[in-house]
Amino acid sequence: KSMSCFFDGCATKYPSLGAKHWKKSVQDVGSSYKATWLTGRNNSVWSDVSGTFKKMDGAMTRIDAHPNGGAWGIDTRHRIWYHGPKDKKWTQKTGSPLEFKDIGVGHGGDVWAVGKDGYTYQYNGKKFIKKSNKTAWRVDVGPKGAVWIVHSSDSLSVSRNPDDAKPKWSKLPG
Repeated sequence: KSMSCFFDGCATKYPSLGAKHWKKSVQDVGSSYKATWLTGRNNSVWSDVSGTFKKMDGAMTRIDAHPNGGAWGIDTRHRIWYHGPKDKKWTQKTGSPLEFKDIGVGHGGDVWAVGKDGYTYQYNGKKFIKKSNKTAWRVDVGPKGAVWIVHSSDSLSVSRNPDDAKPKWSKLPG
């Protein structure tokens, strides 16, 4: 699910991208207090840290901004990478047990990902640790550390204690 433009007048507000780029549409976007990162449908990566989007190196399908101004991304081969706020390159995160399809970063810097196997994983600074059942499709982390999961059945779950060895997940009605 992509958007042709995430707000009205984007080509006017961000001329560095140009109207032609926006017509190709945005694939994913992640924002923090310090930066906004996005990926184009062609897997291009863009970053706005000072009011102007700039094309960055790399090719990512999914992206989320880290509170330090950097970004976490998933490439076309489903591997996870990190781009620090002062780095000029992406660094692949080792310890990834498998291929991934989504990533979410919280205001506290907590990193969660959804594996292609449908499980959610939490990054502990060295590797990703399996944390949930096998029905996750998308993940994000709230400002107080709660982890939100959209399941393949389009239902929604939240864990308000995600750092526990076995987090409790509450399925929301609806």
